[in-house]
Amino acid sequence: MLEQAGEGHAALQQWLIVDALDSNHPTARAQISALQLTLKQRSAQLMAQGQDARRRGRSRTARKLFLQALAADPDNDELRQLLVDTESSKQLAALERRRAKAASKSRLRDEQALQTVAAPLSPRARKAETLYQNAIDALEDDPARARGLLEQVLQLVPTHLGARAYLDSLPAAP
Repeated sequence: MLEQAGEGHAALQQWLIVDALDSNHPTARAQISALQLTLKQRSAQLMAQGQDARRRGRSRTARKLFLQALAADPDNDELRQLLVDTESSKQLAALERRRAKAASKSRLRDEQALQTVAAPLSPRARKAETLYQNAIDALEDDPARARGLLEQVLQLVPTHLGARAYLDSLPAAP
């Protein structure tokens, strides 16, 4: 009756108890063999379905099918390994999704930065950039002139980090 209710493993356990109590029981051995075969077939069927689900990227379904197959055939090492591999693949996929999301955010930030940099400069900022470039060119030959140009840049654009950094690195004015 347990076999008919889909409780093959429980039925097998019951028949194993009957066989242990009465090794001469007329149908116990036949029932045990038949149930073991049925459970192995059911396990193989579920394993195949699980592998198919895994190939289609449905790791949750694959995991469920592998667990059902293990319930039918708990000693199946191949099923255990498939379950472990599925969990590992699922974790790797989650990590890859997080990495891709982070990369996407990074690309968006880079694009926004490029748009900011590529935005047309105001006449004041354009003049400050010209002075800044002249100061960079004058650094080696005429540090005093470079200092004066960098100070002009900071008067025009007080937040100009490049000008501030170069000015701080120059020796103090005489």
